[in-house]
Amino acid sequence: MDVIARNVLLGSVVASSLGAIVMCILVFRYSFAPPSDESPQARHQRIFATRLGHAFAGVCFATTAVLAIIGLALQPAANAERAQGSDLHVLT
Repeated sequence: MDVIARNVLLGSVVASSLGAIVMCILVFRYSFAPPSDESPQARHQRIFATRLGHAFAGVCFATTAVLAIIGLALQPAANAERAQGSDLHVLT
């Protein structure tokens, strides 16, 4: 495996893990449904934290998608280099 491909894979795993961890923290902290006896101050805090967490997780998942596209785009180039190298080795 190419060094760049390994770094892209590692970055993809780290980014998607961070996004998943943030989403899990949001669910554990704020649950799926808001409590019925919530004060306006707590409601604003919950909404702000939820929106900020979702935005951060969205950036993490978008980063994962971009890194996956980069990894897939680099894969044919790496395979072509290997094929040319192996052809030269066979001919000599």
